[in-house]
Amino acid sequence: MKRDLDSSLARQAPASAISEHDRAANLPKQATVHRQNIIRMIDEVGRRHDRRMVFRDFVTMSAVALSKLDLRQAEAREELYMQTVRKYSREEAATIAHMFAELQEGLDVSPRDILGEIFMQLELGNSRMGQFFTPHHICQLMSEIALMAAVVTPDDATEKVAKHGFVTVHEPASGSGATIIALMLAMQERGLNYQRHVHVTAVDLDSTAAMMTYVQLSLMHVPAVIVHGNTLSLEEYSHWYTPAHIMDGWNARLSRARAETEAAAMLAGASTSADDAAGDADAEPEAPRAT
Repeated sequence: MKRDLDSSLARQAPASAISEHDRAANLPKQATVHRQNIIRMIDEVGRRHDRRMVFRDFVTMSAVALSKLDLRQAEAREELYMQTVRKYSREEAATIAHMFAELQEGLDVSPRDILGEIFMQLELGNSRMGQFFTPHHICQLMSEIALMAAVVTPDDATEKVAKHGFVTVHEPASGSGATIIALMLAMQERGLNYQRHVHVTAVDLDSTAAMMTYVQLSLMHVPAVIVHGNTLSLEEYSHWYTPAHIMDGWNARLSRARAETEAAAMLAGASTSADDAAGDADAEPEAPRAT
């Protein structure tokens, strides 16, 4: 569904589309209560502010609150938080904090792309950037197909975890993280603990989308680095490290894995060179050619 840029149309939430999405995803009523509470509070704060700005600021403040373990960026992130929160009264700021609590509870009840659902229901997308948020049941299907394709190979995800301790996932256009969340849940159903054995690197050109991914993966305790950047030009504007990435020492784990891969490649290259040299030594000399 294409998102409309006209903020006046955003007030006409597509309830029928959301209801259809909920039925297709087989979501119980309890799983949707927290989403609706967040939307109600966005409407409440949005009486004095643009709803698109309220949503963006809610995501920004949540991301900064979750990034406090990243001490190298703590000062800049604190400044970003203060620049954002000073737009609101004390009561409005408290409401936004309550929205964050509702998101936590909603992800506990039914892990999925709740922020994407809210974004879709409030019609906040930017059609000029081609923003389309994939429904959860479609993401589930895509994840199942991807894992089924991986399983038929001799070195599937389970074998990689047994061999290396973890697998890596790369998402070049993460959006709000819907596909990543579905993949984590699909891995969990196959007995893989994504909180310990999976590391995600995700990129998105839109800063709000990148932070939506960061917030939800952080609350699900997914080890991840979220990059606000351009996948095509390889420009990177900011990096967001989830608490799980920092607390579980993933910088060291990834560096060690890269070093082991490079060492193995060097040994393989040396072995190939030695085999080639041995083959040359054993080869019969070429017969003289007639002139």
